[in-house]
Amino acid sequence: MLKNYITAALRNLKRNPGFSLINIFGLSVGTACSLLILLYVREELSYDRFHEKAEHIHRLVFEENRSGTLVKTAPIFPIIGPLLAEEFPGIINAVRFERRYRPCVQKGEEKYIEERFFHADPHVFEVFDFPLKIGNPDTALKEPYSLLLTEKTAERYFGEESPMGKTLSVDGKDYRIQGILADIPGNSHIHFDFLASISTLQLENRYYGNIWGGLSAYTYLLFDGSFSPEELEAAIPGFLRKQRNEEAARRWRFFLQPLTGIHLRSHLNYEVENNGDIRTVYIFSAAALFLLFIACINFMNLSTARSSTRAKEVGLRKVLGADRIRLMKQFLGESVVMTFAALPPAIFLVEIFLRILNRVLGVRISFAFFRDPMFMGITAAVFLFVGLASGSYPAVFLSAFHPSTVLRGKGSVLMRGRTFRKILVVFQFSLSVILMVGTVVIFSQLDFFRNKKLGFNKKNVVVFSVQDETVRSQFSLLKRELLAQPGVLGVSASTALPGVSPGMGVFWPQGEGAAGEKLLQFRFLLADADFSNVFDIELKAGKSFLYDVSSSDLKERFLINETAAQRIGWPSPVGKQLETEGRRGKVIGVVKDFHFRSKHQEIEPLVIGLLSESRYIYHISVKISGSDIRDVMGRIQSVWEKTSSGRPFFFYFLDEQIDRLYRSEEILSRLFGFFAVLAVLIACLGLIGLASFTAERRYKEFGIRKVLGATSENIVWIFSCEFTKWVLLANLIGWPVAYIAARSWLSHFAYRIELRPWMFLAAGATALVTTWATTVFQALKAAKTRPVDYLRCE
Repeated sequence: MLKNYITAALRNLKRNPGFSLINIFGLSVGTACSLLILLYVREELSYDRFHEKAEHIHRLVFEENRSGTLVKTAPIFPIIGPLLAEEFPGIINAVRFERRYRPCVQKGEEKYIEERFFHADPHVFEVFDFPLKIGNPDTALKEPYSLLLTEKTAERYFGEESPMGKTLSVDGKDYRIQGILADIPGNSHIHFDFLASISTLQLENRYYGNIWGGLSAYTYLLFDGSFSPEELEAAIPGFLRKQRNEEAARRWRFFLQPLTGIHLRSHLNYEVENNGDIRTVYIFSAAALFLLFIACINFMNLSTARSSTRAKEVGLRKVLGADRIRLMKQFLGESVVMTFAALPPAIFLVEIFLRILNRVLGVRISFAFFRDPMFMGITAAVFLFVGLASGSYPAVFLSAFHPSTVLRGKGSVLMRGRTFRKILVVFQFSLSVILMVGTVVIFSQLDFFRNKKLGFNKKNVVVFSVQDETVRSQFSLLKRELLAQPGVLGVSASTALPGVSPGMGVFWPQGEGAAGEKLLQFRFLLADADFSNVFDIELKAGKSFLYDVSSSDLKERFLINETAAQRIGWPSPVGKQLETEGRRGKVIGVVKDFHFRSKHQEIEPLVIGLLSESRYIYHISVKISGSDIRDVMGRIQSVWEKTSSGRPFFFYFLDEQIDRLYRSEEILSRLFGFFAVLAVLIACLGLIGLASFTAERRYKEFGIRKVLGATSENIVWIFSCEFTKWVLLANLIGWPVAYIAARSWLSHFAYRIELRPWMFLAAGATALVTTWATTVFQALKAAKTRPVDYLRCE
């Protein structure tokens, strides 16, 4: 019987090649997209799981209550990790990573500015599984000025030559290479090209790790089974009272994050890298299910629609002794066979789509189907599920035919399943409408981010991050030289930049004094007089630093933004005094609110102080003209090389840096749009097959209508209206679901679009247009048939 079932299945596929191809292609596209999403989700969920002790590693992060404002940061005090490991026996080890900000690394005459340079404790390899391919993990980071390179970095600096024992100059200090690391996996939340000993920092700064100051160390704790992270969190306030005081225990809070949850669930200030988002994983997981459902619905619809062509087969099999269970097995088997026929093209499509997505989106998702037994098993399970799910209703439906009814040719069987098919089409297009509305909302939110006024100019601003004391001390000379170059419109120095979160400062507004009756915590940056000119920051009241030339006996002058003025409660802030740690000055102007952080966050109170000491110059911003940028940059480089004491010319454009803040939304919008288009395509494939079959079954009806006087336009209208009703109902079902989902997603943004009716109408109109485009061809074909061709047998 098994051979008979297989033979019958193959004959059925061959007998109906058009429907078979539609089914196979629809299943291929649907499952390929689902597998693609599964690869993405698996990649996101796999972060940091390659560490053997990952489940026992937690990161310690910091939260401070600053005058009612909670400030959460990923780096913490370097002192606390080792102290906790000493105090609590349940902590096996504590490891700190310290980022070295863009050091200059030199080999011979070659100099490079490096982005991924970290210092770490010597026992880092006892906690993390970063494979040391060459070197001794116990001693590699023990001595000061010890350095490890990754394989790619070693090849970049030394080629085929062994780097072991050789030295590299880092900011003028010689570091000896003690080992070679395997390249850090892509699914790690922290990546580095250089790893140096943390004892180097202790040697260069005797206070490092000995005082409660400087939020700079990313700290990870390894627990044993006898002590839980919850117990440590509960014990830390008492620990702070013991080590510090009651005030610290009240204002500070330390909490723990599982290592495997950092990438998707941590969005603190100063993260090691830009993290993913668990909401994106949920969204794409739902999209994968939607696409699978749509592909399965196509199969169900076409199978039940063609049930009448197999009614006599079912009747004969039952007469010959087949029971309903055997028939269900047969039809389920046919479904599984057709599903697995879609496997090879699905794998091929995954390969094609993945290459496109990796290139367009800049992601690093890999796919090695035949070298990944686990994924092969998952893929087989998905296809088996799709086959059984797709064939379940047709199997139940077809096996229920009564032999006496179908063998006598009664037409009632032809009508069976129509209601269920309508339900499936409505459900299918509801899912498509939800995906289309989601695409419109995501694109609109991203467009809002792009076009919403930042409150400052980001275009044609070149930024240099300053690490060299020589550059700082010669800034005045550098500024004069740069302003003398054609195409340079302005030069400014500052401690922070728009788009890069400034630090916090404590302020006492006028009238409260140092007693702290009204202590306020605001964002604070220092900038020179040309800051507002370079960034085109508008002034609402008073003067900017550039135009305030009046003498003053006060040490400092300040600009504040509108939000700061409102928070303080000053209707007229100009002339009022502010006092901060070691600084007391006058507010000379109020600038309009601008987004100095990402538009994901609300605008916070900001104070801009006048930069008066070169040691606070961390960034130099150069505003250039939009023409002949290459020539202008060449002249800027010449000036830089004359004043930078040999430090490499390293710069970036501010608009590119700011655009990176919205990279995750960019990826989400492109992927979601891609999958929404495919969802509509799959739905249309099913509609083509269903419309073709429906037209075929109604040719006699249309022939009679034409004999009775109906025109071709009447036939097209009658035929199209049936499908139009289904899609309109799908819109009515899909819109509320899409609205709720979109509201939930948008609620996470401080600045967001309003949901407009046109977004839903556009999705509905797209569904209707694709439905008409799909069905009208079949309707025209049916309308043009001659009645005699189908009525002469009566």
